[in-house]
Amino acid sequence: MKSLFKGTNNKIGRQEKGKAGTMLRMAVTGCLLCGSASLYAQTPNWQWAKSAGGPSCSASATSIASDAQGNMYITGDFVGGNMIFGTTTVPPSSMANNTVFVAKYSKEGNVLWAKSCEQGFNAGSSAIATDAQGNVYVTGYFGSWIKFGTITLNATHAESD
Repeated sequence: MKSLFKGTNNKIGRQEKGKAGTMLRMAVTGCLLCGSASLYAQTPNWQWAKSAGGPSCSASATSIASDAQGNMYITGDFVGGNMIFGTTTVPPSSMANNTVFVAKYSKEGNVLWAKSCEQGFNAGSSAIATDAQGNVYVTGYFGSWIKFGTITLNATHAESD
């Protein structure tokens, strides 16, 4: 026997051979199947939907996150001309093929701000997250250097960071 969980009853959470173990596995499998079926049975309640891009821009979103106030943050990258979020336009990097962007939408779906990065070589974002203090964190990669406003990060390796 292999113990999976600790508890007061030594038989709870153990893989048992024989009839009792088979019944436990069947019960867990049944709960998982029934539980996952109910997740897909609900109709989504759309609050809002927005598009972003531009006439000469090809964009891809990689991650979305929300904060405690219900604001939404999205990150990704784009290639080509300016990227337009509502009435906010962000320019492409003048030195790279693709450009990282980050945008913030209110819980009502209005664009609060959008930013792009200047970079010396191709870059991309992988994920975005927020914390309880309202900070926003973006992860990704870049080669050579990348600039967020007045903050410049330089690659420490010959390859991308």
